[in-house]
Amino acid sequence: MHDATTPAPPAALAAQTLARRWLAFAGEIRSARDFERGRFWKAMGLPPQELSDSQYFEDESGYQAFTQEFAGGKWAGIASFGDGDGQPGARFARLAFEHPDDRLDNAALDLGPVCELDLDGFRHSLLGAGYLEGPTEPSAAEYANKGTATVVFNRGSLQVSLVTQRAAAPAQRGRACVLSAEARDFSAAQPDAGSR
Repeated sequence: MHDATTPAPPAALAAQTLARRWLAFAGEIRSARDFERGRFWKAMGLPPQELSDSQYFEDESGYQAFTQEFAGGKWAGIASFGDGDGQPGARFARLAFEHPDDRLDNAALDLGPVCELDLDGFRHSLLGAGYLEGPTEPSAAEYANKGTATVVFNRGSLQVSLVTQRAAAPAQRGRACVLSAEARDFSAAQPDAGSR
């Protein structure tokens, strides 16, 4: 809670804004040299690192994350970057939307707050950036009931994996909402010397 002596938190970022910024990063990277955390954080355009009730940063060796709560605290968007161990595919740039109720245990979640930019929107952006779509793989976690699947896109040594779930609302049941997007580079990556 904020009282009179606590500054108000920075303005909330919408899920669609986070998704579009993540997609811009995924579209711009061309090689291992581009795939570095300083470039990722710049592309995400996040607010200053000030703690608040709805936004916070985590910074550990080799891993940084920003969390933004929205929809009245019902959802959180998490942007994270992991430096990995220098091995191909170990470095990642991720965006995930999480709900306090485990989405794999609750097929009736209202995905509306995170589904303005759905799988079709992600697909359009990634194909436009030169990625090729691979197969869609149903999740082993009760795919028939929850409509959870992974869709993979590739461009050279870069791979993007999207985890989707069908909207539960009858009017939008055919819509696949992206709950996480992860980019990895499988070339021999060079360390980015701690850039931010």
